[in-house]
Amino acid sequence: MFVALGEDRGQPISLPFGEHRPPGEEGSPPAVEDVALPAAAAVCFLLIDLPAGALIDRWRKRRVMLTADVCRAVLLISLTAAWWLGVLTFTQIIVVATATGAATVFFDVVYQSYLPFLVGHAHIVEGNAKLQATASVSQGAGPALGGFAIKYFGAADVIAINGLGYL
Repeated sequence: MFVALGEDRGQPISLPFGEHRPPGEEGSPPAVEDVALPAAAAVCFLLIDLPAGALIDRWRKRRVMLTADVCRAVLLISLTAAWWLGVLTFTQIIVVATATGAATVFFDVVYQSYLPFLVGHAHIVEGNAKLQATASVSQGAGPALGGFAIKYFGAADVIAINGLGYL
């Protein structure tokens, strides 16, 4: 089975975590893992989104974006390291999903409010259109490409590559 780890711009990251239900029990109720992991990633958006916006107005936006990216990189690479060392636990996956979700909240709030500084007020509509087009392509193609990469390279290596992509 593959466990989905959070969502970053609509692209779930999957990690094999072993079977937790006997095969053939499709009608059985969802296991804790099936519910806890998406909830851990989503809870950040529910609890942190509004306070993050107020805090970010007082902070340097570029520094927040860089810090969020470094945090996400370290967190994802820690999963790969634990996988390779044979010490990965579901608790670590939940913690990483939650912390990665929190870093994503801060990044997303900043990058949306940073756009006027980058492109100027005269080009905000064009800048937003390009950001949304990029997000749409990412949401459409990302899961398919991610599944292909996981099939051929393995989940742990793909998560490491994703983590390095934040640096």
